[in-house]
Amino acid sequence: MKTIHVHQQCFFVEVKKKPSNKKIYLRLKNGIVFITSPVDLSDESIIDIIRNHFHSIMKLMPKKSQLEEEMHFLGKKYPLKIVRASFDRVQTEEDTFVLYASKTDAVSLEKLTALFYNAELKKIVAWMKQEVVLCITILCAGITMLFVPPGPSYLDYF
Repeated sequence: MKTIHVHQQCFFVEVKKKPSNKKIYLRLKNGIVFITSPVDLSDESIIDIIRNHFHSIMKLMPKKSQLEEEMHFLGKKYPLKIVRASFDRVQTEEDTFVLYASKTDAVSLEKLTALFYNAELKKIVAWMKQEVVLCITILCAGITMLFVPPGPSYLDYF
């Protein structure tokens, strides 16, 4: 897979050269431009084809996801870096979220971030449960102390 820059736009291009092809076929799938061409077609010709069909390609491209640039977490915006890897994981590095993903298409990245948000929400809810139990315990201890009369206990009379 190649990365080609045309009109300040970056395209991922997969080129298959077949000896049996006499024509050039261009299609889009998940934001990647697939070109099937004859064997003797040069790389410059491929760039020219993309440049000539730039507006048509842009109309067919999925809308740019906000996920490609930034990620929102706990009310803040964080820069986002997407790294192709053999595993899927979201990490934070110096106020930047790094998405390590085996598939870098928009649907896979959305699923990965949804799993991250879900896991973080579970952590936050578990922490809040502990805090609520602690607050109730402290509150109950305070109420108990309010109802204990000062001085000798009523058990001292028996």
